[in-house]
Amino acid sequence: MRTIESALIAVALCAAIPAHAHQQGISYSDVRVAEGRVAFDLVLSIHDVQADVDGDGTITAAEVKTRLPRLQRLFDGSLMVQAGGVACPLGIAEFGIEPNEAIRFRLGGSCAEGTPVRIAVRLGLLTTIDGQNLAKIRVGDLVTEHVFTRRDSEVVVSRAAAGLWPTFQRFFVLGVEHIATGYDHILFLLALLLVGGGFRSLVAIVTAFTVAHSVTLSLAVLDVVQLPAR
Repeated sequence: MRTIESALIAVALCAAIPAHAHQQGISYSDVRVAEGRVAFDLVLSIHDVQADVDGDGTITAAEVKTRLPRLQRLFDGSLMVQAGGVACPLGIAEFGIEPNEAIRFRLGGSCAEGTPVRIAVRLGLLTTIDGQNLAKIRVGDLVTEHVFTRRDSEVVVSRAAAGLWPTFQRFFVLGVEHIATGYDHILFLLALLLVGGGFRSLVAIVTAFTVAHSVTLSLAVLDVVQLPAR
């Protein structure tokens, strides 16, 4: 009985904490530098774009279009691609509203070839809340991934930094951090603790959960396993 009461108290405490959908504050980048051009696809939550002009809770293409000059200035300050010490201009070429409450912006311009290539995503300017930008970066035949945060806003792409093992290491750590900072994960682990089963059993379950979460995240970003976004 005391275990049930403790579980109900834990649920109530977690319910009292303001919750945000996973999409808000999480953005995605797909950067391609090749043949003297850069293409930068940026996917933002509609909650981060702040383009709801009439305040009806729905963002339309017409509303986003009226905000394009402001958004271009925002991207000028928060996004950067630099090759050979020369900045590559990122102009908005087109945009589209996606069904999962997100807007995809396609930016691009001319860009020098070769490495290293420096890329910056400054989330402090780009989004309204603390979050992450999950980026896939392709420079010529090099493919790598990076997670931009407010504290880690730049990455330099070179042959030494690209590759399977460095990418796996970065996303394995991200998986562990995601579990440690996610209320849903903490509540799940707390529930395991409340139902009992012994300390050794609990350690085994928590370890397996952490490893599995990090491995699946790594496999996803490396395109080893692909599932439909819907």
